[in-house]
Amino acid sequence: MQSDLLGASVLGIKNILAITGDPPMIGTYPQSSAVFDIDSIGLTNLLTNLNRGLDLGNKPIGDPTAFFIGVGVDPNSINLDKEIQRFYWKVDAGAEFAITQPVFDPVALEQFLEKVKDFRIPFI
Repeated sequence: MQSDLLGASVLGIKNILAITGDPPMIGTYPQSSAVFDIDSIGLTNLLTNLNRGLDLGNKPIGDPTAFFIGVGVDPNSINLDKEIQRFYWKVDAGAEFAITQPVFDPVALEQFLEKVKDFRIPFI
């Protein structure tokens, strides 16, 4: 993944949305197997390191990348406290913006935004 990200940087790709994704049984190919070598928090850490000019092993890579790192967050989560904890870890890892899952309940959105108001990154 690191080499793919470095290649993307060389090609001028700057905006990255780091998400873990859904298990394959939910998608179009239910017989495929899941590979979760890295989750969204780990990917955010990797991107942040590359932006600092370091690889996974903290060795210099030369010129740093300039990724703008986004993460996903779900204001509708059944376990909102756990979702907010994971979101905190994503921000701590270097997330610079967040994209929420669709929200159709304004009260739920207000409650969520109140709980994350101190995170200081923009939401889309």
